[in-house]
Amino acid sequence: MQTEPALDRTRAVLRYMLESHAAERGESPFVQFYRGETWSYADTLTRVHRRAAALRAAGVRQGDPVLTFLGNGPELLTTWFAINYIGAVYVPLNTALVGGALEHVLGDCGAALMVARPDLAERIADIAPGTLQRVRLVEEDGAPALPGLDVRRLVDPETPGDLSLDRPIEPWDTQAIMYTSGTTGHAKGVLSSYTQLYTMGPDAFDCVGPQDRCMICGPIFHCGSTLYVYAMLARGLSIAMMSEFKTDRFWPAIRDTGSTFALLLGVMAAFLLKA
Repeated sequence: MQTEPALDRTRAVLRYMLESHAAERGESPFVQFYRGETWSYADTLTRVHRRAAALRAAGVRQGDPVLTFLGNGPELLTTWFAINYIGAVYVPLNTALVGGALEHVLGDCGAALMVARPDLAERIADIAPGTLQRVRLVEEDGAPALPGLDVRRLVDPETPGDLSLDRPIEPWDTQAIMYTSGTTGHAKGVLSSYTQLYTMGPDAFDCVGPQDRCMICGPIFHCGSTLYVYAMLARGLSIAMMSEFKTDRFWPAIRDTGSTFALLLGVMAAFLLKA
């Protein structure tokens, strides 16, 4: 009996999808960062291996929630994929969070480790860190003083070493904890499985093909952009990525990267029409 794709770990789980595509279409482009590098599937897997080893060295184990406080770009994509590659749970923070809203998430998600940009990590200094114990920074300069927390630079080793798992990652395992906007109360952490992500993403994208490239211009802490990245990964296709949506940069970015479609949230389309 044929297994449903969303329940097949080789088709729905990030680790196995990325390994398969790197083996079968290693030189095909996966991501082009606007005004930045282009990574093939093989390049992406190599970077993910190294980042996964750095996370292991920082104490991350299979099933652990790991916070990211990063904007769109190479560091966030690599960190997200590396977290899932070792079977840990991706917990992206809205980069606009400050004060009590940030404190609530730190106390709610159960994560001991955060991977962050130094300027964003500074916001933790005057709030209760919750279960947070360790902060790993993706940039050399500007390390904030965070009393009581182990703060260091995250260093990816040249040789990743053993990245084997305690057990296979299953489609029904938790892939991420995505926090709601918190407009009607405290933000709520929504547990999302690989099966859910696959069903909402790749399963719904039968309209795209090898000629397509998806522009990711919304934040990857949002489930919408996360779905679009995952859909293109699952189908062995490619994405482009902007660090953030800017009306005057959108069409140049689309043209420069050869993107054929994009997710536009809220007033983004209205801004483009007005311009």
